[in-house]
Amino acid sequence: MYLCIENSGEVDIRSLCIMGVSIKEKENDKAIGMFGTGAKYGIAALVRTLHEVTIYSGTKKIDVHTRKVNLRGVTFEEIIFRHGKKTYSTNMTQDLGKLSWTLNKGIIEIISNAYDEKDPRIYRAEKVVPESGKTIVAIKMSSSIESFCKMLPEYFLHQRSEDCVYQGEKFALYSRLKPEGVRVYRRGVLVYSNHELKSLYDYNLDRVEVGEDRTSSSWEVRWEFTRSLKYLPEAILSNIIKSIELSNRSSSEQYFEDSIEKGAFEVNAEVLRKIVGNRVVVSNEEYQVYRSLLARQELMILPRSWVDAMRSYEGISTLNDALNSVTLNGWVVEDPDSYEKDMISKIVETLSSCGYPITTSDIKIAQNIKPNAPMGQYIDGVIYVNRNSIRRGYDETLDTVTHELMHKLSGFTDTSLEFERYIIGELVHMIRKLSYEKSRRTQ
Repeated sequence: MYLCIENSGEVDIRSLCIMGVSIKEKENDKAIGMFGTGAKYGIAALVRTLHEVTIYSGTKKIDVHTRKVNLRGVTFEEIIFRHGKKTYSTNMTQDLGKLSWTLNKGIIEIISNAYDEKDPRIYRAEKVVPESGKTIVAIKMSSSIESFCKMLPEYFLHQRSEDCVYQGEKFALYSRLKPEGVRVYRRGVLVYSNHELKSLYDYNLDRVEVGEDRTSSSWEVRWEFTRSLKYLPEAILSNIIKSIELSNRSSSEQYFEDSIEKGAFEVNAEVLRKIVGNRVVVSNEEYQVYRSLLARQELMILPRSWVDAMRSYEGISTLNDALNSVTLNGWVVEDPDSYEKDMISKIVETLSSCGYPITTSDIKIAQNIKPNAPMGQYIDGVIYVNRNSIRRGYDETLDTVTHELMHKLSGFTDTSLEFERYIIGELVHMIRKLSYEKSRRTQ
């Protein structure tokens, strides 16, 4: 019994002997093959694992053998091809790709070559029947080959056309082959898998980068997945985001789609606004911290990477927008501890002794959720003092309270000429007052 890998066209035996020959890449930008080395690695993997391989180019039978070659006292098994009485040297040994090219990976490469040609067929046969105009790679069946055949639907999307959910030009979604694991394909061939995560779909990403070992890295896969989101119809993208939101709320399991690359996120803003609607987009961490303040908001709770990617989109409400709507310009009042109460009392006493009308009830200890928030702010009769100001000590806090008190008394804003004149006037007044009191003491 043989596993037969067939396609239209007769292979040129010279293309099997020369590394780096990839004519199909020049002719077809959708070809799986890129490097011109796949068939060579595949044949080496089969020979290394003691599998009998025969290649038929039309009716021409090409047997695959090895012969011993001695170099510097070390014997190697060189792979050779024989057609009748003619022998073709490949200058490759059976150790080619030994460290990373397994038997399965080798067969995948040979099958990929067939899929790059017309009329590919993968089948079993008791007897190989060569045919003019066809190439057939026949591999003698073994328990290892039997095991590989059971994995064909996992290795090749070509075997799973009925599972396709969405097919774009460079991006396709398939229903999951198995409940667990992540599977990403390039031009229909598996290039990345991760059994520690789950995923919503199996993905085909034609533009994902692969190395010469035909695998892609986690980062490459995630970047290309993120970049491809912009090509999805609104309904499919909406379903992915809703599914991510649901899994993020109800499950502690990690999904492949939970993490995206912000720099590759280029979804159409109008489409994104339609999907999000009036909801506030927050991460689960943000929701846990500000749950009480967000209680009346309609939320979309997503993984942090999605929230970070959406922050720059106009019309998408995030945490700061939500808190600004339920707080005073971002200030969230907090209960002061005894140390903070004592410091505020001393500052009020100092300012009152200078004749300024202020009480402890005029001051609120607060945190501000805005980045680069000020140390304090006067709003509607109240002086909000940033807790970070108090942590810097008495002088810093006195400076903050005094500054905001000047706003309260003057009614002018920062950077205005009127506010500057008011501050100078207060300073002159204090100088005169201190001078007057000093002169009275010396009389």
